[in-house]
Amino acid sequence: MNALTMVIIGVVLVAALIAAVWWGSRRTSRRAPPPTPAEQPHYPAGTDRAPGEIQEDPESNELPLRDTRLTPHNLKDGDTEH
Repeated sequence: MNALTMVIIGVVLVAALIAAVWWGSRRTSRRAPPPTPAEQPHYPAGTDRAPGEIQEDPESNELPLRDTRLTPHNLKDGDTEH
C-alpha cells in the first residue's frame, strides 16, 4: 500500500468515528427523561415490601465453633456433585 491509500483510509476512519459519536449524541438527546420521584412506584400502604414478596430468614451458612481447625476431609458432604 502506498502512502496515499493509508491517508485515505485514515480520513475515512476518522469520519466514521465522528459520525458514530454524532449519531449516538442524537439518540441520547431524543431519549425520554428519567421519571421524577413522584412518578416512581411505591410500596402498598402499611408495608415495606412489594406485593407478593415473601420475607424468609435464610439458613445459616456458618459452621459451628470448634477448638481445632476444620480441614476439608472433616467436612460432611464436601463434594460438589449431586
